[in-house]
Amino acid sequence: MRSIVSLLLLLAVGCGDVTPSKESLREQELSYLREVMPASLLPHANLEVGALEAVALGGESSDRHLQFLLSPKHPKVNKGSRAELSVDFPFLAGDEIAYAWSFYIPEDFVSDAPQNRWWLVAQWHDQPDQTAGESWEDFPSHSPSVAISIGELAEGLALGLHYGTETIIDCGHIPIQRSRWYSLRMVIHWSQTSTGNASLFIDDMTVPALSVSGINMHNRYQHYFKLGMYRHPDIQTENKLYLKAINIAKQSGE
Repeated sequence: MRSIVSLLLLLAVGCGDVTPSKESLREQELSYLREVMPASLLPHANLEVGALEAVALGGESSDRHLQFLLSPKHPKVNKGSRAELSVDFPFLAGDEIAYAWSFYIPEDFVSDAPQNRWWLVAQWHDQPDQTAGESWEDFPSHSPSVAISIGELAEGLALGLHYGTETIIDCGHIPIQRSRWYSLRMVIHWSQTSTGNASLFIDDMTVPALSVSGINMHNRYQHYFKLGMYRHPDIQTENKLYLKAINIAKQSGE
C-alpha cells in the first residue's frame, strides 16, 4: 500500500525532542483500531488523518466506536481531503469477500447540498503489485472500482453505490437518517471479467438493497478497503462520522 500520513506521524511531530519508537507509535494507533475490529485485521489496518483531533474514541463497552472529524483546516493526506481507516485485506482475483461495518451520521452533519460534489464514505481502490515489480511511482491513477457516496436528495440524506473500472455505474441510492446507527455489509466477488459482482445489504436485510455485476478490478492484485470520509477538496464544512464493528471475511474462492 502507498505510504500514508497517519496518526503515527502526527503523534511523532508533537513529541518535541523525544521521538518515540516506531513500535510505540504503532501501539498508539492500534489502541484505536482494537476497539472497532478483530485482532486478525490489525496487521492490515492503518489510520489516514490530517490532524490529531481528526480521530477519537467514543462510547463505552459494546458501543465503543471511532469518531472521525474532517475539517478544511486539516492538512491533506495523500493529496486528498480525508479522514479514513484503511484495511489492505489480502485476497485473490476470483475470491468473494464480505465487508461489514456500522456507521452513524450525527444530527449536525451538514451535507454538500445543493451541489452534492463527490463525497465517499467507503471505497475499494487498486494498488501496485510489488511482487510483480510494480510501484506507486509509475502506477496509473484510477478512481475506486467500488465506492459508496453520501449526498442530499430531495427526500433527505442518502448513500449511493458506484461501480466499475472503465465506466463508473451509478447503481442507485439508499435513503438514510441522521442520528441512527446503520449496519452495512458489502459482498464483492472480485474479478477482471464480467463475472465480478457486488451486493450491498443494510441492517437485517436478506435481499440486497443494491446489486451490480461486471469487472471490478483494475489489476489482479488485491484492492484495499477504506472507510470514513474522503471528499471534494472545495467542500468547506466540518463534519463527523462514527464507525464501529468492522469485519472482513472471505466467503468463497475459485
